[in-house]
Amino acid sequence: MLGVGAGGALSGRLALAIDPHILERAGRQLRSILVTGTNGKSTTTALAVAMAAGAVVTNRGANMSFGIAGALARARREATVGVFEVDEAFVPSVAEALRPSLLVWLNLTRDQLDRALEVRRLSERIAEAASSIELVVANALDPIVVLGASRFRRQIWIRPTSTWTDDAHACPRCGGHVSFQDGRWWCEGCGLASPDPDWWIGDDGNAHGPEGMLSLAEAPPGTFNRFNALAAAVAIGALERRPVADVLRGLGRRRLEVEGRFEYWRVLELPGTPRVMTMLAKNPAGFDALVELLADWDGDVIAQLNAEIADGRDTSWIWDAPWERIAPRRVIVCGRRVEDLALRLEVAGHEPWQASSLREALRRADASKPIAFVGNYTAFWEANASLRALGALRDTTLAASASARAVP
Repeated sequence: MLGVGAGGALSGRLALAIDPHILERAGRQLRSILVTGTNGKSTTTALAVAMAAGAVVTNRGANMSFGIAGALARARREATVGVFEVDEAFVPSVAEALRPSLLVWLNLTRDQLDRALEVRRLSERIAEAASSIELVVANALDPIVVLGASRFRRQIWIRPTSTWTDDAHACPRCGGHVSFQDGRWWCEGCGLASPDPDWWIGDDGNAHGPEGMLSLAEAPPGTFNRFNALAAAVAIGALERRPVADVLRGLGRRRLEVEGRFEYWRVLELPGTPRVMTMLAKNPAGFDALVELLADWDGDVIAQLNAEIADGRDTSWIWDAPWERIAPRRVIVCGRRVEDLALRLEVAGHEPWQASSLREALRRADASKPIAFVGNYTAFWEANASLRALGALRDTTLAASASARAVP
């Protein structure tokens, strides 16, 4: 895999200053995929990179035009495939420049309430890319995505086992009531309805579609990541003209670069060498996806909430995050908005313990069992940096066993 890390944004700005047309010039030499959506972009991009047969250029985290420019500036000549995660608002401009082969559209929900575009306006913005992209791989259970994706010339619809519906009860086309039942939805006003899926994930946790039943056992933990893995595999299959079954076999052959998401760490410099799995939740839908993991978590949970510009200053979303679906438990909380989070957890019936830092939180946690860390955007990245500063090492054995447990 060829790409950039945290320095991608800076190198991209320099690349664009030197060559304002680098996306058109370098990007159009690749067969490329764009990945967008409120949640899951980075993981799905990493999954697609891991499953691609050719040499890949990709971006990590820096998902606006300059981040992609930085990745292209560092790409080696042997790269034939581009897989780029793209901020929702930048999809049309990036698509016009790169002319990618297809778009993966995962979901669309409210995020960063104080500064992000309203969800339906974002959907319209993404749909503008239909003039530059022929094919879209899209979530069939998200009405806002379906309406926008229907403007593309071709669609491959994927139905996950479940989806966040709290942002989709009003029809994106007419404003009428949207009903959900048995993996389908429909508008009672205008008749907009879920399309028949080309691929879907069954209650058995496997993928089903034109090639029969395919295992998703190598996906990262969580039902939502099975959808991400299937979307990535279908996209790579379409790009490289390979059977999806063959694409999925590649997932277990390469280390998955997910930038700290769902990774286990052993913290060597703390008593008991605690083991920590890091997870990101930056909006209600993102947290809802983690409930299945947290509900059965046997060890302690640490939650960190920040409110930096990159997070969005408005943290009222925590009141829509379904903490009530997790049985009452002790949760160690930290971060710049620690008191807000502690109050939310107390109202949900949990027992919040406040800590001044992640280091203190880890010292207070039970080191005899794996610890779950959940943080919003800057909290997540701070946690990864803090763990490294504490001498933490990635524990691939625990990660593999967690993936195995995630499949019924």
